Amino acid sequence: REIKKITKIPIALITNTALFKYEDVRRDAMEFDIVLPSLDSVTEKSFRAVNRPHREIKLNEIIEGLVSFANEYKGKIFLEILFVKGVNDSDKDIMALRRFLEKIHFDKVQINTVIRPPAYSSAKPINEEDKKRIKKLLGDKVEVDIAFTSKSKQKTNATKDDVKNLLKRRPCTYEQISSALGISLEELKAIIKNLEKTNNIRVNKFGEEFYYSVKNDE
Repeated sequence: REIKKITKIPIALITNTALFKYEDVRRDAMEFDIVLPSLDSVTEKSFRAVNRPHREIKLNEIIEGLVSFANEYKGKIFLEILFVKGVNDSDKDIMALRRFLEKIHFDKVQINTVIRPPAYSSAKPINEEDKKRIKKLLGDKVEVDIAFTSKSKQKTNATKDDVKNLLKRRPCTYEQISSALGISLEELKAIIKNLEKTNNIRVNKFGEEFYYSVKNDE
């Protein structure tokens, strides 16, 4: 509410929906112009395999809370679903999601997959054929969300600390760092070389890409 007093820019809420079982949380969420809830599965086994939630978090409560919210909320809902290869991408899982979507109001579904080095090495991304299959099964309101597709048009004087701060938030490839900070690859090369020399960062290969991240002791 306070933010809306100082700007007319639409305000979005990104949520994992774990607290939507509470009426006061749903009521507060009504104040946002756009809500982006995530729900990666509506089947118990797949939900726990993908999210590894605390044992007290109940999937049925999340679903009931999201249904209650979605059917009262007047703004836009962009549901986000992360698919992990061999975990929640079966036709059975997808059709269960489709039946759930038929119960709620939403504007679109954004599907994504594992694109950065995950917390668990067993987590693998779905491929392009999987995405097409999922999109077809889920229906017309589905779009494939591709991270880091937009490039910064404004060149900046990014520093070593800017790169480190970005990598503290998430592992990134060379191109992703360049895009996010508006820095040329040539300038970035010198910064990365300096960070490697001072033993501040590590590099890991995931798929065909190399990702940089800040070491844990930083």
